[in-house]
Amino acid sequence: MASIVNVMVAILGVWLVITPYLFESRAVALAIAMTAGAILAILGIASAKQKEYKPAMDYAACALGVALAVWGIVGWALGLGAGLNEIIVGAFAALLAALATRFTVTYDAASFYDRGGAPMVDVQSLRMKDNTILMKALLLQSMPSTVYVKPGEVWKVLTMIPSDLIRSLPGFLVAGYKECKAESAKKSDA
Repeated sequence: MASIVNVMVAILGVWLVITPYLFESRAVALAIAMTAGAILAILGIASAKQKEYKPAMDYAACALGVALAVWGIVGWALGLGAGLNEIIVGAFAALLAALATRFTVTYDAASFYDRGGAPMVDVQSLRMKDNTILMKALLLQSMPSTVYVKPGEVWKVLTMIPSDLIRSLPGFLVAGYKECKAESAKKSDA
């Protein structure tokens, strides 16, 4: 997942290289946007191609994104030609680079429980094959199974999601992140 996010950072960098010509930026804004864009593109691609993840490039991309957003605000206020493009792209690049550092840990399994806490489904792997998601799972802790999830069924499930669930999803995901981080810390302490 981190590599996908880093490719998005690289795309933002390429966008920054191209857009000063489209928006007819002044010389200072043009040079800064193109330089920052080229560096973001290089950092995003290099980070996405790492065999063993090291977060230094994502931290650098995050810092560059913040600096670009600040430059956009200052440049816009002082009339130096920077503007909304630099602010938005810088903020998105910083956010994506920061997120990339969070998607570096992959888990071997995930479990779903009934109300009493008994495992119902232990998901062991997910992959895509022939436009279908294949989920290797252990059902009720005793039945190994491959569950085939078709695109139409995913669409049907998405239409069933109520608005209150959508509103609570960000907090739910943050709680999940914290729970997984605490589990990882316990395992590393043991």
